[in-house]
Amino acid sequence: MKRLRRENAELRRANEILKAASVDSNDQRKLFGVEAICHVLTEHGLAISPSTYYAAKNRPPSARAIRDTELDGHIRRIHTTNYGVYGARKGLVALLREGRQVSGRVHRPRA
Repeated sequence: MKRLRRENAELRRANEILKAASVDSNDQRKLFGVEAICHVLTEHGLAISPSTYYAAKNRPPSARAIRDTELDGHIRRIHTTNYGVYGARKGLVALLREGRQVSGRVHRPRA
């Protein structure tokens, strides 16, 4: 009976982790711990070790990520300056008019 209770508790914890998958990963990490999350994901076919998490977390941002962050700020500024009505095309034209080097792809700011 004791073994079944322990297994039941482990399964409930695993279910909580899987249900919380759509929640911010920092909240999950604080609630369950990296090792527990990695263990549950591995059981469900996503083999992720805690060292992989920590390696990604401690890796410096890429040049692309830095550039995207900078671009997000410019997009937000242009959108706000133009009363929140500029869409992707007009925003792109405004960036090009300012001399910003951007592709024709639509970059959306992260919320």
